[in-house]
Amino acid sequence: MKINYSILEKKLNLKFKNKNLLIKSLTHKSYNKTINNEKIEFLGDRVLGLVIAKKLLEIYPDEKEGIIDKKFASLVNKKTCLNIAKNIQLEKFQTFESYSDENYDHPLRPQFHFTSLKGWNNDPNGMVFYDGEYHLYFQHNPLDVVWGNMTWGHAVSKDMVHWKQLNHAILPYKDGTIFSGTAVVDHNNSLGKNTKENNCDCPKTKRIGSKLYYPTLNWSEPPHATDYETYHLIHKNCNIW
Repeated sequence: MKINYSILEKKLNLKFKNKNLLIKSLTHKSYNKTINNEKIEFLGDRVLGLVIAKKLLEIYPDEKEGIIDKKFASLVNKKTCLNIAKNIQLEKFQTFESYSDENYDHPLRPQFHFTSLKGWNNDPNGMVFYDGEYHLYFQHNPLDVVWGNMTWGHAVSKDMVHWKQLNHAILPYKDGTIFSGTAVVDHNNSLGKNTKENNCDCPKTKRIGSKLYYPTLNWSEPPHATDYETYHLIHKNCNIW
């Protein structure tokens, strides 16, 4: 999918002399290990801080430092930057140039079932039908053909046979990668599991050494189990699902 960066320039009211720098600034490291926006992001954070600080001092020359600091914090934070990015639809201009060279014509590529343009994919997630299209999200490693670097891929189809892969929906970030899962606390006992006969107080986990245990009220010592299946068996009558 070719990206028209002139649209972004119009939104920003800027004309970039070096389009390659613009493209690089919109390339996440999960897309390209060597050519990405990490260093530009590092520099941009400092430039943004300096520009905002200078502007605040010009607008509020007689204001106390503590007040200016709060104003600065309200402007230079993730929430504010995210809102600005959403307003200009910045996500539409993220790119992974190597994807543009991939196609579905390889003789060994499945032609009926969906496959990502490149890299590893597993675990389809969050399939929805919206505005005439089916949306498929999936666990994806765009950097290799093995599990890792988990990203949420995104593809759309009008007939669930012919799919078009879009830019990634959720990217890894500094605190971790992107997975999936769910949990439900049945406060209102909608499943009918919580009765006088089988009611129990689902205890908190207890860490002993490097292992995580799920002790019940009548155990004198921890069980020799650490996995989800054992937890499920222990608490099969509890109203947590």
